[in-house]
Amino acid sequence: MDRLEKFFIDFETAKLARRKGFDLPTENYYDTFFCLKERGYSKAITLKAENRNNRFYFVSMPSKKTLKKWLKDKHDIILSDINPDNNILQKALKKILI
Repeated sequence: MDRLEKFFIDFETAKLARRKGFDLPTENYYDTFFCLKERGYSKAITLKAENRNNRFYFVSMPSKKTLKKWLKDKHDIILSDINPDNNILQKALKKILI
C-alpha cells in the first residue's frame, strides 16, 4: 500500500464525495481529464488548498481523516475506524440523501 492509498481516498470515493456535496478545501485532487484520456487512470496532483469540486475536470482528494470528519460534522455519520478504508467511506457516503 503506497502513501496515497494509506492516507487519501481513491478516485471512486472522491467522485462519490463530490456528488454528495463535499466542498472543503483540499491541497490534493484528481485531474479527471487524465482519467478520461488514459482509460481509467486518474492523476493525483497537489497544489494550494482550495475547493476543486467546483471545476469540471477536477475532483477534490481529501485525506480519509478529513472526509471522516466532514461526514461527522455535516451529516452526523460517525465512523469508529481510525483509518477507514474506501469501502467503509463509500457506504457512509451512500447514506447521505441529496
